Amino acid sequence: MLFGNRSVGGNFVPSLLIAFLDAFATGVLEESMLRGLVFNALLSKEGGSYKGIFTAIIISSLFFGFLHVAPDFFSSFPHISLDAASQMIGKTLESGMVGFLLAAIYLRNHNIWNIALIHALNDFFLMVPVYMLNTGTGNYVQSSGALSGGLVYYIEIILSIPYIITAIRIVKHTPLPQYGFYEEEWEPVAIESKF
Repeated sequence: MLFGNRSVGGNFVPSLLIAFLDAFATGVLEESMLRGLVFNALLSKEGGSYKGIFTAIIISSLFFGFLHVAPDFFSSFPHISLDAASQMIGKTLESGMVGFLLAAIYLRNHNIWNIALIHALNDFFLMVPVYMLNTGTGNYVQSSGALSGGLVYYIEIILSIPYIITAIRIVKHTPLPQYGFYEEEWEPVAIESKF
C-alpha cells in the first residue's frame, strides 16, 4: 500500500505494536514524573487556594511542554536560530496546553493511570505514522522548513484553547484539597473560590 512516496509493507502489525508500547511507556513515564512528582510537589507547597492550584498547574504544564523540546534546546544552545526558537516556543506552549488539561483531570480524579492512558492514546495516534510509514525521527524542531513547522504549532495552540477552557472549568468545580505530598486521601477544605 502506498502513501505518497512511502509504503506500508508486511510490518504493519509489529509497527502498530511498537507504536502502542512506545506510547504507553511514554505516557506512564511522563505522567508519573510530571503529574506524580512535579505537580504533587507544587501542590504540597501551593495547593491551599485556587490561585496556588492554578500556579502549580501552569508551572508543571510549562515544564511538561519544555521537556518536549529540551533535547533540541540543549543540543543547539547557545546558537539557536530564530526559526528553531519559534518552533521551540510553539511546541512548549502547545504541549503545555495539553499538560494543563491533564493536570486538571489529575487534580479532579487523583488517578495517575487515567491521565497516563489519555496521554498514551494521544501519543499513539501521533506515533503510528512515524513507525508505520517511517516519516521521521520524532524531533519537534526541524532544521529545514522551520516556518511551516512553527506555524503548525501555533495553529495547534489555537485549536487547543478548548483544553484550557475545559481545564479551568474542571478546577473551578473541584473542591480544594487539604493536600500533602504523596497523601493518599484528599479532604475538601471549606475555602470559597475567588472565580
